[in-house]
This record gives sequence, structure tokens and C-alpha cells, in this order.
Amino acid sequence: MEYEFNPRLVDELFERRTTQEITDTIAGMGRSVDGSIDRSRFSNTAIAVERLIGHKDYRQAHASDPHAPYGRFRGRHIIGTGTRVLGGVYLGHRPREAITLNASSPFLKSLLVAFVDDRLNLMRTKLLRGDLQFETTHEGVARAFVQDLPQDLFTLTMACLPYDERKTAEVFRAAKLEPDAELSLDVYLEAKTGVCRHMVLFLVGVFELLSKMGLTQGTMSVCRCYIPNLFSHAWARFELEGTEPIILDPAQNFFGTLEKGGEMGKFVYDHELAKFLSAE
Repeated sequence: MEYEFNPRLVDELFERRTTQEITDTIAGMGRSVDGSIDRSRFSNTAIAVERLIGHKDYRQAHASDPHAPYGRFRGRHIIGTGTRVLGGVYLGHRPREAITLNASSPFLKSLLVAFVDDRLNLMRTKLLRGDLQFETTHEGVARAFVQDLPQDLFTLTMACLPYDERKTAEVFRAAKLEPDAELSLDVYLEAKTGVCRHMVLFLVGVFELLSKMGLTQGTMSVCRCYIPNLFSHAWARFELEGTEPIILDPAQNFFGTLEKGGEMGKFVYDHELAKFLSAE
């Protein structure tokens, strides 16, 4: 299945600006006092951590706690680029809901069981028809199970959490939360709505659960980016040795390599902004 990059963020924010104009805009926003590029200003997580310093519920990162490179908030590791999702908390660069996702979530487990059952039944049907061949051992089934798994998880995410800014905002308002109060991702799953942060947490969370079951290959992680005064975004990155990294961005309806995203796709998904910020 082919997915076309739908650059909602870029189209709305930059209209018809050229790549060089965008480069100049971004570079100008991220300059430190001495004029150099301050890359931390483009990290949602770094900004969130900065505002939490001094908060009674925040514990700074420490070498003795490698699973929490951004520190902990109310005992949970802060989710950022490259961290685990399950058991963590996802905070915004500005106070909003603190999204949590637990491996013990009954709602998440029910979706996972249904996904695995459907996938195994399809494999069984293909095997009987002769459309798929694999050894009927645990190892053989696991090897067959991982084929095209990232793409199918992408599709699952789109089905379970359709992108809807208005409905997502309504769910958030209905919760009547204090700033940075915890809210389980289950609430959005039950409402069947979300935006980029909810979608990517679900996507990577399910991958992590499947990994615990020995039903994955490669790695999948959350990526976050913040462009000051313009937009904040989150997506997932899948890496498998010997292959090009795959970007999974259900909010933008994009699944593919950076090359398939074109120049604007590369801009959105390069969370280090290395290419654009090198143009001094």
C-alpha cells in the first residue's frame, strides 16, 4: 500500500515559501545570545524539562537511571525522542495533559489481542491457500508475523485513533485537568480520537508490547520536534539493520523513507534539523 505525504503542518504554516526562506526562518528562531544555533530550542522534551526544574514532582536525569534520560515526573520516566513509551509520561513544552500509557491497560490489551488474533488468522488462511509459507513452529510463526508489521501497526493506529483536532480538544476539556495532571491514553482510545502525540504513543506502545512477546524485529521509537511559534509535532521512526529507516506519521498520513517524503517531508522529520540549520 502506498501512502502520500500529506504535509498539513508545512502547507498551513509556510504556504508557498521556498526551502531557503523556510531555512532562514527556522535558523533565525533558534539562535542563542551569541548568534549560534541552540538545538535544544527545537526539542519539545528539552523545553518541557526546562520548565519543570524546581517542580516538586520532577526528578532530574541521573546516570544511575538510564531509562529516564530526561528525568522523571511523579515517578514516571519522561517520554522523549528515543525513550520507551510504556510506563512513561508524555509532557508538552507548555503545560497540558500529562499522557500516560501502561502495559497493564485493559483497553490497550484488548486492542492488542484483537490485532494479534486477526493477524494470526490471516496468516493461517494464507498458509492454507498456499499464499504464504512458514514453518509451523514458534520461531517460524514469529518470523512470518513480523512481515510488514510496521505498516499494519500504522493502519491500526489510523483506525483506533482517527486524527481530529476538534474532538481531541473536547476530550481534553471534558477531563477538567490541572496543568500537567495525568490522563491515560485510554481516555482518547475510548473516544476514538487523537492528534499526533496520542497516535504516536499508541503506535510505539503497541510495538513495545509485541516486542515483549517476541513478535517484532528492529526498533521503533518516538520522535518529537518543536519549531518555536510555529508548530509542535510527533511521529515514529522504525529502524532495522540493513534497511533504510522508515518514518511512521499517522497524523500526516505518511509511511515511508525520508526520500519518499520529499523536501518538506525531510524538513518535518529531521528532528535534529541538521540539514536546514547548517545553512548559516
